[in-house]
Amino acid sequence: MADTLTSPRGSVLLLEPNMITRKLIAGILAKNNFQTFEAETGDQAVEALARAPDLVILDVKVNSEDHLGFVRKMQKDYATLPLIALLEADNHAEVEGWLGMARLSFIEKPVKPDALIASIEAHLAEEAQHRAEDAANMTETQVEIDARRKEFMRRAIDLSQVKMDENAGGPFGAVIVKGGKIIGEGWNCVTSAQTAEAYNFGRPGVDNHQVRYGRAAEFIEVCKGLWDSWDDDAVVAHASTGQFVRPGSVREVRHAGRHFQVRNAQLSPKPAQPRLPIMIGGGGEKVMLRLVAEHADIWNNLGAYHGDAAHKREVLREHCRAIGRDPAEILVTQQTLAAIAMDRTDAARRTEKVVAELGFLDATPELALTGTPDEIRARVEKNRALGINGFMMSFGRRTDPEHVRLFAREVVGSYR
Repeated sequence: MADTLTSPRGSVLLLEPNMITRKLIAGILAKNNFQTFEAETGDQAVEALARAPDLVILDVKVNSEDHLGFVRKMQKDYATLPLIALLEADNHAEVEGWLGMARLSFIEKPVKPDALIASIEAHLAEEAQHRAEDAANMTETQVEIDARRKEFMRRAIDLSQVKMDENAGGPFGAVIVKGGKIIGEGWNCVTSAQTAEAYNFGRPGVDNHQVRYGRAAEFIEVCKGLWDSWDDDAVVAHASTGQFVRPGSVREVRHAGRHFQVRNAQLSPKPAQPRLPIMIGGGGEKVMLRLVAEHADIWNNLGAYHGDAAHKREVLREHCRAIGRDPAEILVTQQTLAAIAMDRTDAARRTEKVVAELGFLDATPELALTGTPDEIRARVEKNRALGINGFMMSFGRRTDPEHVRLFAREVVGSYR
């Protein structure tokens, strides 16, 4: 009987100068159905990075200039790519400081096959978790999405008379729906994971996790640079002298990265409002929450991790401390479901309906904002005890405007 061909479990870039050791490790990887890109030198390894490996195995030579060039390339352009360092016993601290990678693990030499494969599988499982997060809101077909967009715009017009106080306090942020246009309070940065979205930007498909998050970080840096390139009092507009801005109050933006090259960029005219708050959602503890700590004003915890909000918040605090940022600067919001009615029977029926439609948006239904107004207010306090400051709610696939009005009146109104 012919052997059954199976797809590789993943691809590994192996940088090992010793041919015997390299072939030994490559054999272990092949036996466990991993594709291997072998490299003897740092230059060869740099070239192999273009093949987008899922993981890198590096035999660490701390004093090697050849390896140093490769490590610098990874630190600059592939900082989130998982790296397994092969090293002698008792020099973990020196190597960890030298490598400085976000997703790093160690295997002591001589390499034990079981330990190596277990470490690879752990890294790939973490990557799979990130992909699952990206897919959390991707369960609809494009036809359904288009239909929802049309329905949303119709209902936006229906809601054109609704206005929540711009200075509303408590856990419910200000949202203005006016004249058929919704004016939000920030920029929700999403690293898109659908193939159709990649096609919209002329790309052949969706990039892997570390590439998307690396691109997102650079994109945010460039945007922040442009938004902050004007001083608040830059414009003087003196008609008599012809002077428009104060000297030195407008700065050119430059950025040289893997994904974006920006030289002498200017944002003109000056933004009409202060820099938009940046919101980033997700729960990946090593990469996503680090990105939040570095760039976000708002962190939106996915509903899949609602019950883990306190733990995730502590992880975020640790990332903030590592970069010298005050965690209190970041507003914590929670993705969740909402359903409301004055009568318990009606509230239970509406809750059952929204859970059946969008239950995947909140894995902890006992914390979701569903029930009568009194029950929802009690749940708000439970969420606050977890460190949650606000909410990103969904009332279902076809939201009834009256339910939104009822929630605004009976629940949001309590926190003004």
